[in-house]
Amino acid sequence: KDFEKANQEIDTCFIETVMRLIHKRGTPVLLAIAGPTAAGKTEIVERLTHAIEKEGKRISSVEMDKFLTDRDQREARGIGSLGREALHFNLFTRALHDLCQGKPVSIPRYDFIDATSSHDVDGNQKPGGKPVAIQPADIIFVEGNAPFLYEEVADLIGIKVVYLTDDAVRLKRKWLRDIDLRKKYDPYYLRNRFFKEQPP
Repeated sequence: KDFEKANQEIDTCFIETVMRLIHKRGTPVLLAIAGPTAAGKTEIVERLTHAIEKEGKRISSVEMDKFLTDRDQREARGIGSLGREALHFNLFTRALHDLCQGKPVSIPRYDFIDATSSHDVDGNQKPGGKPVAIQPADIIFVEGNAPFLYEEVADLIGIKVVYLTDDAVRLKRKWLRDIDLRKKYDPYYLRNRFFKEQPP
């Protein structure tokens, strides 16, 4: 809360700048918010959403984490949670193309507690898997570590944002989210992963 209060003026300026870009570009537009883990991307998207909805525009959101493959499969292949190899990348690319054309899409659902996807490694829906339906909108948020670094989708993204936060704040946020809320890691695993795989 102290961090949020200290950055209130900066965040307000940021939101006003994004709104001006949306007005200049027109809609529909893909708006990608990139940044390191626990930087606060989801929180700033919530605040942007409030500002955009006040103008009567429709919003959708695509989270790259939803496209993660099962953690067991990633670990068996020796890859982490970053990069196209960790994702159902073809499904991700197709979803963004379809949304830009005003089509509704169905994307994988990722369970952060069990670390499993609703889709198998080949991108097929598993028996009993429940995908996420996303409707076309005026502004489509694309949340992830660096979605516009992929050549296959970079040209689709109309507004590109990198959202950075001090490392000490990120570690606190990650602890609250992944240990207290999601019960995803034990403290030692989180510490090692943060400093070794998700470096400052």
